[in-house]
Amino acid sequence: MCGRFNLFSSVEMIVDDLNVERVLFEPPPRYNISPGQDIASVHIDGIPSISAMKWGLTPRWSDTPRGLINARSETVFEKSSFREAIRKRRCVIPADGFFEWGKVPSGKQPYYLHREDDKLSYMAGIFEKGIEGNDSCCILTVPSKGDISSIHDRMPLILDREDALCYIGPIGSQDAIRPLFEKGIHSLRMHPVSKDVNSPSSEGRHLIEPIGRLF
Repeated sequence: MCGRFNLFSSVEMIVDDLNVERVLFEPPPRYNISPGQDIASVHIDGIPSISAMKWGLTPRWSDTPRGLINARSETVFEKSSFREAIRKRRCVIPADGFFEWGKVPSGKQPYYLHREDDKLSYMAGIFEKGIEGNDSCCILTVPSKGDISSIHDRMPLILDREDALCYIGPIGSQDAIRPLFEKGIHSLRMHPVSKDVNSPSSEGRHLIEPIGRLF
């Protein structure tokens, strides 16, 4: 599951990392990105491009907005909502980190997760073209491993720079893309954060500051 993330690194970092040639959207620094909002997506549109997409995919065949924010990597090639997009419309969503909620005696506790090397995470995604450029996307998820599984059994498929470039590259078959699902980055740092992040209207760096030790 991935239902909240952030991106506060500069667009220049993304451009340099992924050899982006066209920037159609410069995302402002944000610490609490929620479903339904416009997010930065890197994909090939003739050339490597960054553009804005609504987080919440509407399948091409749907007459009404669907808002599908995640797709399971295990079934993405079979599900009617995703199978054409995974073959023809792949993207990566840059993030500094993401949030997940774990069960505690008092209810649910939010945690912030990010790469151990503090580099950008590139979450694998798929997208659909919309009317008048209103494109929509969703994030692929994989089973969690290690300490992360103590919080939630799913996590976003996080790719390093090289695998991100491969993922958004030339259209590939299922056999060409599926190995990347197994190479996702699972070694992440995590710590509990303020429950202020529960509100989509909350913003600011304090949302990622630790409030105590995890163990």
